[in-house]
Amino acid sequence: MAGIGSFSRRQRDRPDDQLPLTAGPVSNGEFVPSAAGPSDRKVNALIRASIDDAARRVGVDRRRFLQGAGAVAASLAAFEFAGCGSPPAPQATTIPKDAVPNPDGRSYIWTDKQGKKWVYAKTPFGVTKSAVSDAAVSGPNLSTTKAIDKGDTVRFERPSPFGTMSWEKKKSDLTDDERHLLDTQPLDTQNARTEQKND
Repeated sequence: MAGIGSFSRRQRDRPDDQLPLTAGPVSNGEFVPSAAGPSDRKVNALIRASIDDAARRVGVDRRRFLQGAGAVAASLAAFEFAGCGSPPAPQATTIPKDAVPNPDGRSYIWTDKQGKKWVYAKTPFGVTKSAVSDAAVSGPNLSTTKAIDKGDTVRFERPSPFGTMSWEKKKSDLTDDERHLLDTQPLDTQNARTEQKND
């Protein structure tokens, strides 16, 4: 007597593409899994091709082969092959040798061969790289910055949320904006020269 329901011969022998192990998101029925990505679809296609080939060699139909341990072994072999053939991990970002350091001491500006400007910043998680607009490359906002002449160098001070930020640059390295700022602050220059004489 033929079985009924899910145990019927017709149900058992119907074509089925259900793999024993699939690549990609799966669900136990409590939620709808997201769609498989391109790499998952490639692995599943490799599993199906392996199962078809193995079923032909053994001399059984595909449905019967899928019900046995050979299908699980073929799936695991495809997973291993896909894992070994994955692309190498990306290399860590490094700061180019010809990058120009910013006054903050933690970031650098670099221009590539195409003329595009990049900012490299040191973080606790490594070096980050991001493209910058022309406004960002032009330098810090000097409207709230004070320039103090220290002889061969100039000390810049600017308020920040964490207190006063200060840095020094050689006069030969000043941008046009920084030089203009220094020239328009004669009182600070006189105070700095007085500080130098007292030292």
